[in-house]
Amino acid sequence: DADEEVEIEDDVADDEEDAVSAEAEEDDVFEEQEEEEEEVLEATADDDDAVEEQEEEEEVLESTADDDEEEEDTSASGGYGEDDLQGMTVPELKELLREKGLKVGGKKAELVERLTA
Repeated sequence: DADEEVEIEDDVADDEEDAVSAEAEEDDVFEEQEEEEEEVLEATADDDDAVEEQEEEEEVLESTADDDEEEEDTSASGGYGEDDLQGMTVPELKELLREKGLKVGGKKAELVERLTA
């Protein structure tokens, strides 16, 4: 009976050790899963930041392109906008056209159109 009792106690101790080991393994697996989830979240956040940066860069490039187009529009007219040209006299407009090597004949609206084209 004493041997049987010792054997049962040993079995119980072994079972307790196995339970503790299984718990420790579960904790390790849980920690690994949490770390993987954090890595995924960080990677997703990094991707979102990269996308946001790219969109901002594209906006800057578009804005710069728009600014360049506006500058080109006025450069053909000697740096004058359409409103400026409308405020000029026909002789002044003809002088600008001559400087650009463009045809100088026509009505004022045609001269302005030629300078803004």
